Amino acid sequence: MSPFELDMEKEYGVEELIAHVLNLMGGQGISDNDYVQKIGDEYGSAVSRIVICISTFIAFFNYLAFGDEDVNIGIFKNHSSFIAAYDPRRDRYSVIISNAEKLAKERYLGYVTDFNEDGSFHELFQGVGPFLLSIALHEVRHRLQKKKRVKMFSCNRITRDKRINHFIKFRKYLYAYEKKTCREGHVWKKIIESRYSPKEFDADFIDHYFSAEIIGKGRLSLSEIRTILLLSPIRLFNE
Repeated sequence: MSPFELDMEKEYGVEELIAHVLNLMGGQGISDNDYVQKIGDEYGSAVSRIVICISTFIAFFNYLAFGDEDVNIGIFKNHSSFIAAYDPRRDRYSVIISNAEKLAKERYLGYVTDFNEDGSFHELFQGVGPFLLSIALHEVRHRLQKKKRVKMFSCNRITRDKRINHFIKFRKYLYAYEKKTCREGHVWKKIIESRYSPKEFDADFIDHYFSAEIIGKGRLSLSEIRTILLLSPIRLFNE
């Protein structure tokens, strides 16, 4: 079944989308369900649900982006500072239990900055659902960078879309501020270069824009989500 056999035009709110994806995928992307059960026994149901959600969302977004390709997702106790990651050398996604545990204890995740065309902005509350979806989208964007070599958004690239340009400028400012803070805190140069690389800028922009769209509009179709996932600055510039 290709992604286009799905009802791509039906719109979903966040909770509807989460329920639909979990039901549709049926746990696909999780290679060892017994291990997930052990996670629940050891860390609690909240942690195992986060692991299941992120794994399933990654599998679904990967399906939207690549069609019938098999997805390789590993679940690890602790080998990264991130809750999820994509390793281009092994062509493998990973979900990190220890960081899922930290997230399960969070009561507040913060806000997402949304922009209007005129540059005015407002803050949107981001709950756990949109956050998990954005994480999955972020990692699949990394695989698209590797496998399909999508054109990446960067701090020096503007488009004809004024609203998107505000997201890019905001991300540019945020990166500059965070890199300065890291340098002042004597964070290793290699870590700074890795965390604030062009690939991360692109994936951070995509997941930020997705979060603003689905929270701000309240509903998105699978077609709109796929468009965001595959978004290209070249196409936007030429429109």
